[in-house]
Amino acid sequence: MTYSLQGLDVIQAYDGSGAWKINPLQGRKDAERMSADEARQLADASTITGPLLHARTDGSTVTYLGLEDFDGTDAYKLKVAQKDGDQFVYWLDPDTFLEIKIEETRRIRGAQQITETELGDYEKIAGVYFPMSVESWAQGHPNERSRTIIATGVANPVLGDSLFDEPGQHAAATKTAAPDASDTTPAKAGKADPAQPSNPPKGN
Repeated sequence: MTYSLQGLDVIQAYDGSGAWKINPLQGRKDAERMSADEARQLADASTITGPLLHARTDGSTVTYLGLEDFDGTDAYKLKVAQKDGDQFVYWLDPDTFLEIKIEETRRIRGAQQITETELGDYEKIAGVYFPMSVESWAQGHPNERSRTIIATGVANPVLGDSLFDEPGQHAAATKTAAPDASDTTPAKAGKADPAQPSNPPKGN
């Protein structure tokens, strides 16, 4: 992930086994290795299916928490408990089953951090729905929201492996293959993709 903020470029990268970052906003312009907690957080974000669907194969436990009102709609609520202790609570639109809110609980450097995220304005990119509006904030600080509006998206662009190599470090001769984010597991018979929603998903 590369983005510009206040005229400075911030980079975060994960190559399937480790992660590094360049964050001049923190006073450093050279690449540095991320902590194990930060790397795990970036690794979860690298799977296109997300922790909920990825739970089918990574040993996480999924618990159905019933229905809960979200902006006037009874949303399905599920909790994903990963083996390392991190937890994710999802609110799903009852008509499309798209994610409209996520509550993420992690332990970073020994301290618990809870982040809430609302997703909306879904659009199809290469046949897959992606939220084009993402709002996040630390729990208890709803007035300090960070909102990202995605203008356009391109699926599966050609990228070289060197893009993920940490600057100043020689790439290892042999790397552990990164998880296949495309998730090509065949769907079960009779399970079709959700139809195009007649109304915009809740939580915009």
